[in-house]
Amino acid sequence: SYQNLNNTKKPQSKRQKIVGWVLSGLLGLMLLASGAFKLSGAEQVMSQFKVMFLTDNLTLIAIGEIITALLIIIPRTNIVGTLLGSAYFGGAIVAHMVIGGQHFTDPELAAAGSYLVPAVILVLVWVNGFVRNPDMLQALKGS
Repeated sequence: SYQNLNNTKKPQSKRQKIVGWVLSGLLGLMLLASGAFKLSGAEQVMSQFKVMFLTDNLTLIAIGEIITALLIIIPRTNIVGTLLGSAYFGGAIVAHMVIGGQHFTDPELAAAGSYLVPAVILVLVWVNGFVRNPDMLQALKGS
């Protein structure tokens, strides 16, 4: 349970702490940069989100990315960040699968249309969650 997760935290090795901080930092920076890029209204972002019919929701998506980044970076909220990141990137995978790369005339946008990028990031979100919160896997198993 979540209560056990907070009360039975096993000590982490120095290596685990470093890997956790590096992963959290990279994910956080990537999400913060992505959110800022979306807020900027750059032409490349607007054209990609126009294909997905999401231009009206771009600010909300950007704010969601920024909040997710902060939750992942802050140790006390990392578990919530992992769950929110999981939902966000799960949605990104579906959006990329639906539109695919074939709708883009620009080769760079076509490559960005691949669902593999958000899928890899989703895996990194969960690896980060388990590295920073080793007891999380036990809590999910129900032990």
